[in-house]
Amino acid sequence: MPEYVVLVGLAVAGLVAFLIYKGVLSARETKAERIRCLRAQGFEPLETPPDDVQDAILALHQRGKKADHKMDEVFERRGSSDRLYLFDLEDGSGDSVHTGVMAVVSPRLHAPRLTISPRLEGEGRLAALGNVLLKKVGHHNGRTVDFAAHPRFARRHFVSGPDPEAIRRFLTERRLDRLAELRHVAVEAEDHALTCTHVPFGGKVGRIDRESVARRVDLAEQLLRILGS
Repeated sequence: MPEYVVLVGLAVAGLVAFLIYKGVLSARETKAERIRCLRAQGFEPLETPPDDVQDAILALHQRGKKADHKMDEVFERRGSSDRLYLFDLEDGSGDSVHTGVMAVVSPRLHAPRLTISPRLEGEGRLAALGNVLLKKVGHHNGRTVDFAAHPRFARRHFVSGPDPEAIRRFLTERRLDRLAELRHVAVEAEDHALTCTHVPFGGKVGRIDRESVARRVDLAEQLLRILGS
């Protein structure tokens, strides 16, 4: 084998090794920055959430009979009786990861099983088609619950769940008024647990920095005040 071929092979191998090394360093720095950012907001990394917490949160995202999601990169912030969790939600295939999902577990929550998903507020065919698709994607959990008597809420949100009457009793006029203030949010709730995310129509997805974490915490605390007893 000519000497230059060996040298080229060694150079390529060295370049690949260098790129892998730089990638590992970059991933470590990104993770360290995420930890610093979250610690500044009162969160601490959690290797494994308690089984009851993990079961309650994952049940909110279960599709069908199989447990098809898992929590990764979990951080916890404890209050007097409430706990906030920030985590990545990965589907069973590993093909889809929702970054920066926020969950609340609190004894102040006593919610029936419900899903709140965002609605496009524009007029015209495109908005109508978009809302049909959003409704199909979001409403995996039972029947649509109509709130036509509260048009301001209904203009911004879809609601579904297995027990429409329980949801109507739970979502009182006062709660609907306050939920109508929120835009572009997705909520899953049952009993003492809820998860929530901002749906970034036209925005950045999955960014974790101080500002975005503060927005997630603010949304979770707003929902706890609205839906908590």
